[in-house]
Amino acid sequence: GGRCPHATGAADCTYSVSDAGFVPLNELVGIRNYTYWWQHLHHKEYVARLDRGVGTHFWDDKHGVDSCAKRVEAVQQLFKKRYPNHPESLPEPPCDFDMYYEGEFQWPVNHTGTEDSTFWKKGE
Repeated sequence: GGRCPHATGAADCTYSVSDAGFVPLNELVGIRNYTYWWQHLHHKEYVARLDRGVGTHFWDDKHGVDSCAKRVEAVQQLFKKRYPNHPESLPEPPCDFDMYYEGEFQWPVNHTGTEDSTFWKKGE
């Protein structure tokens, strides 16, 4: 739980999401008609035993650090092309997690100071 339309900080409303757009894989890889590309040309996006694609090179060297970085860069560039008014990436959100405390998972639940929510009353 925790997802809601507009995060308030209540125990059942700690985050919200909004659609920022998408990058179609076919556009990214350069496949115009996937059915034709696959059924008629017999291409494949990736063949594991070869560690490369047939008819495309996007997934070649699937686990290579440099190759992965190039794929991320390609996604960011296409996103920027499709959505020029949006940032290519966002900064990491702050994280206040620093450690687990001894016995933490046995502590009694305490929501003192949070906004009132019907979420916690559902089980009563």
